Amino acid sequence: LFLFPIRRRNPDIFDFIFAPLLGLFLISYAFQFAGNLCLVVAYDVHLFLYDGMIRAAAEISLGCMCFSLCSKFCEHEFTSLARICISLLEIGGYACVFIAAWTQGYTQLDFTLLICLGVSITLSFSQKGILFPLFQNRFCLAFGKLSLPLYLTHMLVAEQIIPYFINLSAYQKLAVYYAICLGLSCIWVYVDLIMSKRQKRKT
Repeated sequence: LFLFPIRRRNPDIFDFIFAPLLGLFLISYAFQFAGNLCLVVAYDVHLFLYDGMIRAAAEISLGCMCFSLCSKFCEHEFTSLARICISLLEIGGYACVFIAAWTQGYTQLDFTLLICLGVSITLSFSQKGILFPLFQNRFCLAFGKLSLPLYLTHMLVAEQIIPYFINLSAYQKLAVYYAICLGLSCIWVYVDLIMSKRQKRKT
């Protein structure tokens, strides 16, 4: 909440000066004391805050920076060769993060991988890559609606539900994990759709 009034009054100063410095400082601080960037509910005795608040402030700050960079990026036109390079850089960033997360788990490269992910996300939302038209269809747009519920339910499933499946192998647990997360997210989207229709009828 304290970040919003600052950005509202001086968006450019916040996005291009304050946000990068604050984001990098908080992430560096978290990484230094926790050893990784997976901060959710641990209590930080140094700042008297939950680590999740530190990560949230850092992510919001970096998100504002990426949004403004994306907006500036969208103002320019690129040649076909440049768009190919943008797509290669975009895919390469996602691939590095996915491979590292799948094979290494938490590593000393988390900080670097976060930067790679930020670059790739910024390029994706700029819509300047050659692959962007492939994702402009009903399936991808509908699947995009699952992103928020997936984000909000994945930790709940991992920490509260999956531990009950003690007799399953690692791959079986992973399959169950994905199935439950997807099922809960679909229910979320369906309920949200019903509520939206009812709200429109009232108005």
